[in-house]
Amino acid sequence: MLLQDLPRLNCGCYRNPLPGYLNLDMQETAKDCERGDEILLLDVREGLPFGDGTVAEVRGDQFLEHLMLPELVAFLDECKRVLCVGGEVRFEFPDMLAGARGDIDARFVKEQGREVAGVPDELTMLNLLTYEWGHRCVLSLELVLPLFSQRFTVRHAARFGADATILGVKTDAH
Repeated sequence: MLLQDLPRLNCGCYRNPLPGYLNLDMQETAKDCERGDEILLLDVREGLPFGDGTVAEVRGDQFLEHLMLPELVAFLDECKRVLCVGGEVRFEFPDMLAGARGDIDARFVKEQGREVAGVPDELTMLNLLTYEWGHRCVLSLELVLPLFSQRFTVRHAARFGADATILGVKTDAH
């Protein structure tokens, strides 16, 4: 089977399903959107229901931080298992070390009226990122990169503001 014929997974899509992907989320409220019928309810912490080497891509935008660290490691192993040789992983996540250095765009705080008297908006935003939005682990590009490098050939890793992106490819059949 050709790579382009294999499924592509969008994990933790919430209410943002992507065309051409199997859009996965574990929250029933994810389906409460215009294209909710395109979302498959699935808890990836229980594994991915695909055979070894049968998936072309696994991606997740602002998803990994919602897993606890042991779940993150198990999920990356599961990604490697289901990906075919040449298959890709693509993940974007908040880089908390970059955020702590002040690389946070804190406009959201004012836009949403979330200011806290006497507290810099950047600190309020950092706390929103780590507490109120259901994040279960703190990630940083430099510290997460070895987890990917142990499983995939990393083709791209970069930080932009307080977010990071990693693109990896499965290069062996193991």
